[in-house]
Amino acid sequence: MNFGGVTIYLEYTPRRVQCRSCGIVVEKIPWSDDPRSRFTTDLEESMGYLVQCCDKTSVTLVFQIAWRKVGTIIDRVFKRHRNEDLLDGVVNIGVDEISYRKNHRYLTLVSNHDT
Repeated sequence: MNFGGVTIYLEYTPRRVQCRSCGIVVEKIPWSDDPRSRFTTDLEESMGYLVQCCDKTSVTLVFQIAWRKVGTIIDRVFKRHRNEDLLDGVVNIGVDEISYRKNHRYLTLVSNHDT
């Protein structure tokens, strides 16, 4: 990650052990909730916040990572913070549909009018 004009690399190889009953167990690293992630939880949370305000392309420019990787990170952040039932308590909704490409490509927007 670019940190004030200086590129910082954090290298760490999690230890792995072979358990007879569990199989291969990977050490939990303290800075990430997901052992497969190459990014810290704090960095992922920053990206999740920024994606709420702007598009993924802008986030890729700020954090200098691939567009697809931003999508993967946003999926992890959403799963971390989502409620079990997203429609719980929704009474008054608004539905709108807009065209975003030729050949009848549409995006359906659903919003809660109470909040």
